[in-house]
Amino acid sequence: MPAKFKDYVRNVAHVATQLVLARATFLAKGTHISPSVSILIPVHNRLDLTRPCLESVFANTDPSVPFELLLIDDVSADGTAEYLRSLGSRIRVIANRRRGCFGHNINRAAPQTRGEYLCLLNNDTLVTPGWLTRLLAAARNDPTIGVVGNRHLTPGTDLINHAGMVFDNERYPIHLHVGRPASFPPALVSREFQCVTGACWLVPKTLFLELGGFDPEFRNSYEDVDFCLRVRAHGRKVFYAADSMIYHYRAQSPGRLDNEASNLLHFRSKWEAQIVSDLDDYLVRDNVQPEPTETQAQPHARSIAEGDV
Repeated sequence: MPAKFKDYVRNVAHVATQLVLARATFLAKGTHISPSVSILIPVHNRLDLTRPCLESVFANTDPSVPFELLLIDDVSADGTAEYLRSLGSRIRVIANRRRGCFGHNINRAAPQTRGEYLCLLNNDTLVTPGWLTRLLAAARNDPTIGVVGNRHLTPGTDLINHAGMVFDNERYPIHLHVGRPASFPPALVSREFQCVTGACWLVPKTLFLELGGFDPEFRNSYEDVDFCLRVRAHGRKVFYAADSMIYHYRAQSPGRLDNEASNLLHFRSKWEAQIVSDLDDYLVRDNVQPEPTETQAQPHARSIAEGDV
């Protein structure tokens, strides 16, 4: 690549990043302009993940989309609080006094947002250009959509770890097409599912609050599967936007799996009689043979809010 062109690309990237930072700062100062999207990121320690996550949001979020960033600091003790303070007015921070969990943190933050949509985002993610614009476009193109998720790849491998979710023959929620290449054709199709992972979600704020947010009985798993099912019972769609992509490390927070058994019991008590097994339907529709991960239990694929507090 010619040196002049490399310099041009670097300058364009720098200007784009500065525009995003300026817009985020402008909105965070409480201006009269309301953001379209409120991005909510719960964090508990793991500054090594939070910093690159936020840097990717600042660098890769289209400045044409007004957004605000709310970080819920769930009693971090690793320098996270100091780092978040260093970002000044580019973000807002809600600091917990006692340890919470993913669903509780989102429920606490949601009423304090100013956006038309809530975007839930794990701190163990890296977003890519166009990620939020495409989520928002999907939601706005069809007002019957209640939740929009997107395609997730594993960093370092570019293999799929989320391309929509299905219920297996034992009626457990699992991720579809895990471990397949990023360009696997069925993963490039935007379509409806019964649920999508809450590691990166877009949901209308009014709908989230109308449905009461996440069920507080869940702690760090099953809360967003439960919410998706409630959205569908409410007459709204759950949609997978294949053209929006992020990288996701998955299950990085300490204690992420501590409440799996009780969460599963609560989930079963609410939904066992209503769950529809649809794994085989999608495999037939996609004309593929199942991988082992698509026919066997996936402990942290069942628990949708992976890697979060």
